Amino acid sequence: MGGFNRAIARGANGMRQEMKTGDGWPVGPDLVEDATNANTTITIEEMAAGVLNLTSFSAGHNLTTPTAAAIVAAFPQMDVGDTLHMIVAMETAYAATLAAGTGVTLSGKATVAASSHAHLLFKVTYNTS
Repeated sequence: MGGFNRAIARGANGMRQEMKTGDGWPVGPDLVEDATNANTTITIEEMAAGVLNLTSFSAGHNLTTPTAAAIVAAFPQMDVGDTLHMIVAMETAYAATLAAGTGVTLSGKATVAASSHAHLLFKVTYNTS
């Protein structure tokens, strides 16, 4: 499974170090297609892949994020302030409305427009693990 692994990069001093928040996106994402035609929850595997393509909506549906506990458990290397980026693409002429899983707070536009895509950024703000 892909997801969040600290990449090694060269710092300003030329020394090898783990990448931290703001260092960029060092690898390309994987594409996962989902033919669900109902309200659904993004899986950890879909989140880890990086790009989720929804192919079969025949009406608008809710798309719920995983719970905060599931995200933190799946990516234990993440520290407070770290982010995980994913893209959700809608292949159909129907929109998805984002809903927050338990412990997740949505900010900004909470829809993925029909025949469009949205960038989702998950940021760890508190971690008890």
